[in-house]
Amino acid sequence: MTYELLAPQKIMWMAWDRFRKTGRGDKIQVDFMTGMPTMFSVNKYSDALNAMRLQRGVGAKFRHNLISVDAANRKATFVHLADNKKVTEDFTTLHVTPPMGPLNVLKGTPIVDAAGWVEVNKGTLQHVKPEFSNVFSIGDASSLPTSKTAAAITKQ
Repeated sequence: MTYELLAPQKIMWMAWDRFRKTGRGDKIQVDFMTGMPTMFSVNKYSDALNAMRLQRGVGAKFRHNLISVDAANRKATFVHLADNKKVTEDFTTLHVTPPMGPLNVLKGTPIVDAAGWVEVNKGTLQHVKPEFSNVFSIGDASSLPTSKTAAAITKQ
């Protein structure tokens, strides 16, 4: 059995496609809001996703972090990271992906760096400290200078 973690962009495109296939595409506005300054943390993919977004008429607000959701009134409040101003948006359907970070189970252990990632040699994926030479790490737990995504793990 294979499981795949779906990136927020992938969920958005799946919904956008479904709205069009069911004849609701011209009645629904899809918007992408993210705390990041771009569509994706890897420029190659970000540029392609942004071009697709523009072509398909999907709105976007970058550097906007979600701070609260009023489900009863269908309102989501964001803070704009550049000026700390709050922005409230109405929504019908809201898909939220929480911020990613180091695993709680690893935080504070001797195998992680100051940021909470398993400290590895980027060429060998082996821990950099001799006392942990039997530890190897990839993906979401490692200190590799890559995004913590399925695409990055595949490349590793």
